[in-house]
Amino acid sequence: MRVRLYDYRKADVERATFIIEDTSAEFVNTIRRALYTLVPTLRIEEVIIYENDTPMYDEMLAHRLGLIPLRADDIDQFELPDLCDCGGKGCEKCQVRAELEVEGPTKVYARDLEFDHPDVEPAFPDTLITEVGEGQRIRLEAIAVPGLGLEHAKWKPVSAVGYKGLPELEIDEDKLKENKITYECPQGIIRIENGEVVHIDEDRLPECRMYKEYERETDGAVRVRFRDDAFVFNVETDGSMSLDTAILKALGAIEQKLESLKKNLQKEVSGE
Repeated sequence: MRVRLYDYRKADVERATFIIEDTSAEFVNTIRRALYTLVPTLRIEEVIIYENDTPMYDEMLAHRLGLIPLRADDIDQFELPDLCDCGGKGCEKCQVRAELEVEGPTKVYARDLEFDHPDVEPAFPDTLITEVGEGQRIRLEAIAVPGLGLEHAKWKPVSAVGYKGLPELEIDEDKLKENKITYECPQGIIRIENGEVVHIDEDRLPECRMYKEYERETDGAVRVRFRDDAFVFNVETDGSMSLDTAILKALGAIEQKLESLKKNLQKEVSGE
């Protein structure tokens, strides 16, 4: 199997495109599912509201808090509640507490949450939670716990993961010449003049979105096929952890599951 980084961008979140070759759609999909479901992150799970004079319902306020991506310097310092020594009752290993107390008129942002752990903070401090009017107050306590996307989508460390077969061009040069076709891709990937291909940049095909137009505008002389042994893999984080951390943890989770399966199969075969 071969992997190469095709494109990488970092703004508020990290986005990357990889080319994965000599593999199968089933394996690539396993990586996609692991990124969505098997990488632990920290999210607000419980909210205790003591005061809320704003028009926003308590349930809606709690819901918005639960969707805020939280960044922890090292997620491995926390245990999943079900696996914690406390049995999920709540301790410093499996939960982090935050307080919020504001009085209007003001706007409430994610940065206003005061966490009791120095390594935990909102991934996007400027996320607007709500507005508090004149004479209104909010006072609450929030409890964040580590979890998996398998349990709830809010724990996913990525906002988008997808893949497609690696595209390749199939060009019928005889048909191009016979019909004297002229065509230029809007993205500048291929240009045909009077039946002759004068420019082609196949390296940029993974980023193209005009595949259907190639075939339509050239009367089928230029077609795009998608390989079933090589894939374009796109991933975007939600800001709660770095892209390399998310990918390594997803691969580690797959490895652990395979190791567990191997041990159990060995026990069954050996009759132990």
